[in-house]
Amino acid sequence: VLSQCNSFIIMRMSNPADQAYISKVVSEQFSGLVGTLAQLRPGEAYAVGEAVPMPMRTQIYLTKQAPDSGDANFFAEKAAEGESKDISTIVEAWWRQERPTWSGRKESSGSTDPAGRAREYEEVIAKEEVGA
Repeated sequence: VLSQCNSFIIMRMSNPADQAYISKVVSEQFSGLVGTLAQLRPGEAYAVGEAVPMPMRTQIYLTKQAPDSGDANFFAEKAAEGESKDISTIVEAWWRQERPTWSGRKESSGSTDPAGRAREYEEVIAKEEVGA
């Protein structure tokens, strides 16, 4: 969110490619800070941009309690759900190009094969050319 407001919190980085990227995204007046990024201690950061009146060196402290989070085990959760949906029905709906509308009814192109859909498309184009 801060980057959308032209503001950044920049922590320690020693990679020259990363520093070059930061020097491109921060304004010209803050480019002198890029050389000091490798010297920041753990937890230190610069806040720069529109959110602060001037570049600000700040300390970001670790929380006393780490969040109890992690990546979801997608495959285990899907296996616990049981049998998946009927794949053939899903593929058939894709072929028919059915899409639900706000009213809940389905719209379809009418044709179930790609060649039929191509003919329908050509007919629509021909009608538009005649009307133009």
